[in-house]
Amino acid sequence: MLEVTKASAVLEGTISITDTAKEGPFGEMHGYSFLDENSQQPLYKVKAITHRNNAILPVCVPGRANLGPDETHTMIGTLASAEIRHLLQQHGLPVTQVFALFETQVIWAAVQVDRKKLAEMGINAKDFCTKIGDLVFRNKCGMQIHRLLVVGEDINPFDMNDVTWAFATRCRPAMDEFHFEDVPAYPLVPYMSHGPGTKLTGGKVVANCLLPEEYEGKQSWVTCDFENGYPDNVKKRVLSRCSELGMV
Repeated sequence: MLEVTKASAVLEGTISITDTAKEGPFGEMHGYSFLDENSQQPLYKVKAITHRNNAILPVCVPGRANLGPDETHTMIGTLASAEIRHLLQQHGLPVTQVFALFETQVIWAAVQVDRKKLAEMGINAKDFCTKIGDLVFRNKCGMQIHRLLVVGEDINPFDMNDVTWAFATRCRPAMDEFHFEDVPAYPLVPYMSHGPGTKLTGGKVVANCLLPEEYEGKQSWVTCDFENGYPDNVKKRVLSRCSELGMV
């Protein structure tokens, strides 16, 4: 067999069209390896392995992203984020950024909007969030996303702490959540594969993390943190005395 000279390793063998063997369980991208998940799959027989010196064997071990995401999260989540932003912008929505958060196993995506342009639309939360959900959840790029969190430009969609703060403080349960039960689901999500309800449809929601005044382009509050709650001269003085004050 002729081989590609730049290949790290080449496996030669056959795949049976009649013989099968049990495959699984397998630890998936959401951090679970369900012991009841296995199936009979075609049998592979490897007859020869050719490799170069210091061959590289890429291995992806999906699982919980708490210690850092793997390629499953970074590739699927990041690419889907870019496509979702493009989709929403194509339909004239004032979306500035979209990001599928690694800490959520890329099941959640934050959708950042320009509040001034949002106000120009003269739209309410229900209609706006329904429009976003209808576009994303009925499109292939939104297949693996089950929760969209709509935030303003004061929230960094790439920062889980920022998004969580907005979700916890601005999204009123039930009244600010818009559910979609007639859209394709991602069956690998554990609450779909092993939870109640249908496995292939529904289980998706758009969470409105904008207060009513934000739909009018207004913000009547100051964020109570070091960056936003103090004048620059105070912040500079504190930062210059970090060592003296025992802060580092």
